[in-house]
Amino acid sequence: MDARVTRTRSLLRDAMLALLQNGDAHSITAQRIVAHAGVGYATFFRHYPGVDTLLLDVADELMGRLVKQVAPALVRGDVGNAVRSVVEFVDLHRHASAALLVGGGDAVRQEVTARAIRYAEGLDLPFDSSVPRGLAVRVVVGGIITILSWWLTEGLTSSADDVSSLIERLTIRALVTPET
Repeated sequence: MDARVTRTRSLLRDAMLALLQNGDAHSITAQRIVAHAGVGYATFFRHYPGVDTLLLDVADELMGRLVKQVAPALVRGDVGNAVRSVVEFVDLHRHASAALLVGGGDAVRQEVTARAIRYAEGLDLPFDSSVPRGLAVRVVVGGIITILSWWLTEGLTSSADDVSSLIERLTIRALVTPET
């Protein structure tokens, strides 16, 4: 990819993340993004057909960072620390996570969920063999996303540790067999 394209997309993603810190996703427009990024309005549309597409690009970037953070625990087979790492990441990126899981609408949440499922399908997690693997992946990922969405909207008084415990109890313990 051309260095200018990479730089412009980075500016637009950074602007989106900065704007998410100050409000909900529905109030973010292409005009606000380009003003914050310091690029032209037409430039935005040369890179993204709309704000939701940029939001999904931000999601991909965040998922990449999340994978790097969670990977060491997954490699060790430490699902509990992997879950805590996910929750800590969401907490650190609370506004962007809320936009992706709650404020971006159903289409954005569905796409984020689909991307997370595709990623999880590639992991060698020890799912309960009595449950079809594809179903186990969808239930675990869907459960995690549902609990995180609840936390970001209604469970605001719950700590990251409490949310990690909920995820482990309601999704992981039910479908992931302990390493022996």
